[in-house]
Amino acid sequence: MKKYFCLFGLCVLFSLTNLVFAQEVRISAQNANILQSSFTQIGTQAWGAGGAYIARKGLPTAAFLNPAGLQVSDFSVYVESGRRLKSDYVFGIDLDNQIILPGFAGILIPFNQFSFSLGYANLYDINIDIGEAAVTTEVSPDGTGAVLSPKFTLEVHSFHGSLKYEFKNKLSFGITALLNYLRDNQKLGEANGSGADIGLGIIGGSQIMISDKFVIGMGFRYNSKIKYKFEFSGDTGTTSPGTIRGTPIFIVSDFMLEAKFPWSMQTGITFRPSQAFTFSAMVDYQNWSTLAENFKNKTQFHLGVDYQHSEEMRFSIGFFTMNSQFDGETRSFFGEIDQRFLTTGISLKVTNQFRFSASVLDAHLLTDNDFQQTYIMAGLQYGLE
Repeated sequence: MKKYFCLFGLCVLFSLTNLVFAQEVRISAQNANILQSSFTQIGTQAWGAGGAYIARKGLPTAAFLNPAGLQVSDFSVYVESGRRLKSDYVFGIDLDNQIILPGFAGILIPFNQFSFSLGYANLYDINIDIGEAAVTTEVSPDGTGAVLSPKFTLEVHSFHGSLKYEFKNKLSFGITALLNYLRDNQKLGEANGSGADIGLGIIGGSQIMISDKFVIGMGFRYNSKIKYKFEFSGDTGTTSPGTIRGTPIFIVSDFMLEAKFPWSMQTGITFRPSQAFTFSAMVDYQNWSTLAENFKNKTQFHLGVDYQHSEEMRFSIGFFTMNSQFDGETRSFFGEIDQRFLTTGISLKVTNQFRFSASVLDAHLLTDNDFQQTYIMAGLQYGLE
């Protein structure tokens, strides 16, 4: 049975296994930890206003946010993509620096009191390039001569179908069924590792129109765990256990991983005091504690304002928190990585059939620690009223 090396500390950090692997041990199944910071923000119009989407109607990405908000009078197609800029995570390691294309693609079909949607979304996307790192041991503290350039990616691609029903323009319900495909890749020296499998998910929600100015929204989301076999091929070029940047590496063979996702519940409001302004707020409760030790449940907060300058142009600003799920010893080891984002967006009606939207999400102004992400996204919708 062929054996390979695994960066244990970095595997924990970057969504791979959280077990120290011993020689000649085959693993039945261990966690592939999912990080808060690598979920894809879906919806340029929603996240331009701080991601306070739960009570908003008419968003082209409503199927993936709150399907009760699906609202379209004619056939519509929407596509968006995004770019995560490179950010410093911990231990001097780079995170992100990838293009997410597409981030979302979907069609919306109205039928009387019903609305339907089919499409795709990039649910999760993490990209790590550690760069060249020398392998050291106790015998060779200055280096064994082996140099590795570990790279990691883990993506979850989600295909969905949605249905929304509206009752007398006052109450709406929606549900979205998800088929999730996970792909995990690791490059370590000349060795390449990969694993893949599928899982299911569901998104549900409701919206209550108290008046023409005031809407209350509620929702939930759940994704099943995805269990998959991770296998290496090729040669790492190393012959004995050692460390990289103080992180131990251990001989491993193929093994099983389980990617587990938090379930979450959202509630929020939108208030439109005038034709020009709309205010949105949302609270997002995320259940992490059942996934792994030293994970803690988190509540994220979202606030946003939309300004309708004209029929053709709308501006948005917002704020949201992204607090890490790490707790206890894990949080102490990795340090402070909570983030606070400012957002801005614009939506332009280019023609009667096309609307362009773009937004920027940035944590540099309000986040004190060194981990600060930036996400730029743009979308195009065809089939307006």
